[in-house]
Amino acid sequence: MDTSYVELALGDIQTVNYVNAAALTWLIYDILLTVSEEIEAVWNTKWTLSKVLYLLLRYLIVITLMINLVVSVASWLGGGLLAVRIWALYGCGRKILIVVCFLYFVETAAGIISASLTLASEHSASRIPGLPVRGCFLSLTQPRNNGLIIIGWTFHVGVNAIFFALTMYKFMRTVGAQGFSILESRTVAPLFHLFIYDGAFYFLVILASSLYNLVIMLALWDRPTVVVGESILAATYAITSSRLMLHLRKSVGQHNTPHEWGDLELDNRPSRPRLVLDTAITVQDQDQDSEIRDSAISIGSSRPLV
Repeated sequence: MDTSYVELALGDIQTVNYVNAAALTWLIYDILLTVSEEIEAVWNTKWTLSKVLYLLLRYLIVITLMINLVVSVASWLGGGLLAVRIWALYGCGRKILIVVCFLYFVETAAGIISASLTLASEHSASRIPGLPVRGCFLSLTQPRNNGLIIIGWTFHVGVNAIFFALTMYKFMRTVGAQGFSILESRTVAPLFHLFIYDGAFYFLVILASSLYNLVIMLALWDRPTVVVGESILAATYAITSSRLMLHLRKSVGQHNTPHEWGDLELDNRPSRPRLVLDTAITVQDQDQDSEIRDSAISIGSSRPLV
């Protein structure tokens, strides 16, 4: 009997298992590194939507990585936390809420369709005599609607690209309206700069991971290594999302007492001059423009605005 195919399949399965173990180790290591910050900035705060999404994404992925139900859970939770962040960045308006909800549900629906088609292409296979491997055996065949799976992953990549574009558009528009350069924003509005910088980095990492999985799926569809990138993508969602939230809360904690933190993304702030989140400022004359800028610089140096 020709054992070349069996040896190749076993090698691919071993590679996938190694990657799963590496992703799980990476995630647990990151949790241990940030446990003190997490207790102070998350566990000791009130329960909010962002906190629930954070904890689910942070710890549910550890469990799902152990049982390999990784991509769907990670993308839904990570996408939800990301949508909340975009909504907060645009001032919690109704229009942007409709946009992010539409994108989120479209991406989720496309993911469900892709996952269903992938599962439908799997069937049980008989055990090979003499093979010293226990457990059930599955065989993956080419789906009838392979194009729909590609479309599903394309939606996933496209939605992340749109979220990244929305973040950068908000940043560039706000910086231009306030009259200072991108480099100056780090000094004048450090929290807003952190909000944008971490968000942009998050989008780029997720976008790169999604593209990687799409390429692997197209190139290695008929081999077990087709799922090699899924665990890495799940761990990437969990780590980048949690780091993004922890960085922001840690930065705000340097200027506020713990009981004031609350939900940084959705908390209603008292009325005061807005430096970065109000992009509809109209200035009638030069004196008024100078007064607004002086007020903004004073706010940025004493207590940065989220």
